[in-house]
Amino acid sequence: MRYDLHYLQGRQPQQKYTKLEQYKDLGLYNSEEHLIVLYIPRLISLYMMEDYDLLCVEAHQILSLMRKQVDSICTHIYYFFYALGLVARYPYASKEERKALKACLRKLKELAKRSPRNAQCSYLLIRAEWMRLKGHYGKAYKLYRQAVEALDEESGYWGAIVYERKGLFEWQLGHKHSARITLNEAYKQYNQWGIERKKAALLDRYGPQFILTNENTVTSPAALVDHMALLKATQDLSKEIDLKRLVVKLLKNVIQNAGAQKGVLILSQNGRWQIEAETVLEQDGSFASRLPGLPMDDYHGVPRLLIQYVIKTRKKWVSHDASNDTLFEQDTYMEDYQPHSVLCTPIIHQQEIIGIIYLENNLIKGAFTEDKVISVQHLATQAAISIINARLYEEMKQLNQQLEEKVKERTASLKRSQEEAMKMVAERAVLEERQRLAKNIHDVIGHSLTIAIVQLESMKRLLQVEQMDKAMEALNASLELIRLGQQEIRRSIRMLGENDLSFDLIDEINRVIHRLVENTSVEIEQHIDLLPPLDLPMKKVIYHALMEGLTNGIRHARVKKFFFSLTQDGDSVTFKLTNDGVTDKKIQYGFGLSFMEHAVNELGGTMQATIDQDLFTLQITLPLKS
Repeated sequence: MRYDLHYLQGRQPQQKYTKLEQYKDLGLYNSEEHLIVLYIPRLISLYMMEDYDLLCVEAHQILSLMRKQVDSICTHIYYFFYALGLVARYPYASKEERKALKACLRKLKELAKRSPRNAQCSYLLIRAEWMRLKGHYGKAYKLYRQAVEALDEESGYWGAIVYERKGLFEWQLGHKHSARITLNEAYKQYNQWGIERKKAALLDRYGPQFILTNENTVTSPAALVDHMALLKATQDLSKEIDLKRLVVKLLKNVIQNAGAQKGVLILSQNGRWQIEAETVLEQDGSFASRLPGLPMDDYHGVPRLLIQYVIKTRKKWVSHDASNDTLFEQDTYMEDYQPHSVLCTPIIHQQEIIGIIYLENNLIKGAFTEDKVISVQHLATQAAISIINARLYEEMKQLNQQLEEKVKERTASLKRSQEEAMKMVAERAVLEERQRLAKNIHDVIGHSLTIAIVQLESMKRLLQVEQMDKAMEALNASLELIRLGQQEIRRSIRMLGENDLSFDLIDEINRVIHRLVENTSVEIEQHIDLLPPLDLPMKKVIYHALMEGLTNGIRHARVKKFFFSLTQDGDSVTFKLTNDGVTDKKIQYGFGLSFMEHAVNELGGTMQATIDQDLFTLQITLPLKS
């Protein structure tokens, strides 16, 4: 690709290189081919002067002529520079101009297939520009690299253009270090060809502190490292704690920073080496990743002898042409695939090797330059920390899962135990409810029947002395008491379902005492304090204790007088019932007293039955709820 550039050496184009009409008027051409030859340098000149608007206008004027061309060097140059002008105008280009750019790209692709040596580099660069405009930066970056790789020794100023466009792309991405290297190469080549306008444009745009004007300046490999790209990759890795996602991200970042085509991550797990991830850079710029999870002995995608060498020596290994390297020529992988550029580096954490990164590039030899190796080692250092953190996270997840399983098992066991306990509680509740019902019926029937018996005995004595009228009154009173007892039974059953508010304890106590005094000859002295609100179980215990005490006194002890009190003593309520009908010095607990004591204990209270000075006393103390 050598072309005459004398007219480009810092001078404005001559007057004869202006517009198509001027060529016609001056008669400077005798054929369409001659006109094309005259116009091509004009387009190149306009690009070098960055007059992209005029470039597109004048390129469009001869478009119809160029469509007739099949395959010539002028055709290739025309579509290349026309496309560069359209790329520069793309942000504000018309719909027709954007269609024209697509047409130029298709034409260059066609020319590249026919003549790869001449047009392949041009096609790759314009396609890279197209991907950049569409926002596909990964694909664009790959195509820029491929365009650089397609340059040859006879590329001429083509190389300067390719390096300039790639450097501009890197600059826009913020990769200042790599952009500096690339743009300095563009400046060097523009200087070599004497294109002063482009040199001046680079210096004006990026400054002398960025563009190295001294061609003898030597830059160290460490200075060539794209630190911004490394920082971004490092941050990306440090944020990931899931091991599977981490290994995929790691290989993608390593491949991008090293310029590799294939990457394999091998990790040590409990003393065994395992293929954790494999990533391949596809031709369209996308990444294809998979997670084999295979032991290294079962995987055939890496040179095992090389991997074992790096594990043993704990040192990196780089080959610029592994296919001709005799060190591992016996490795079956090397024999079968014959890779070009190979890089294998250990991942070390706290003096312990925990992994291996294996990289390949089969397109070009010497792909892994020293600066690329430095970048990979930087990423390997970060990878070591991220892998350890991810493994700790995995262990934590497993422990949490095991804990959750144990909790589930324990919960299920407790649930079964709870269900059994609830069943027992339910059975006990049924039993207690039966006992309570029996107790209520016992108290009510016993109380009513006791009074009725008293009346019937009175009637018996009256009949013996032939006092018929009074006997009839006693009989009627007994019948009335039996009917009342029947009502009491119904009321007692209904009382089992009453709530705290519906059951008035004082009213019920007064009603029982009043009825007993009316139908018997006993006397009852009572004293009731002003009490705080009591809950229903406490009310029922007090009520049934009173009925049990009165009934037993009348039935068994021929009691004539009762002393009853209900008082509050601090945080407790005291029930006290005393009678004068002591016939036996020994207190015997029957069904009524036994059940009553159980009910009192259930409420946290105490019950005492005592005999003192011929007086029987039943005392119950119940705690008040706070």
